[in-house]
Amino acid sequence: MTALANLRELWAGDTGLCAPTYKPKIRAWLDRIPRKEIASCRPAAAYLTQAVQLREKRDAVPLVAAEKALLRVFLVAARKTD
Repeated sequence: MTALANLRELWAGDTGLCAPTYKPKIRAWLDRIPRKEIASCRPAAAYLTQAVQLREKRDAVPLVAAEKALLRVFLVAARKTD
């Protein structure tokens, strides 16, 4: 989207869409649009985890074979949903 350098209007209010305004490049791009309505997104919470099973530390065996990690993502809604 930031390649749209000549955009003059952006109307996305009440659509459920949001812009990651905590990212400087996106914030600067939005600041150049004279007429706009779009909600700001909060940073997402996510982390990688790898589970192991072991009887002794030297015998550790990954529970997720052939996978380096699992991505856990925690989404946040702006309002209550059904």
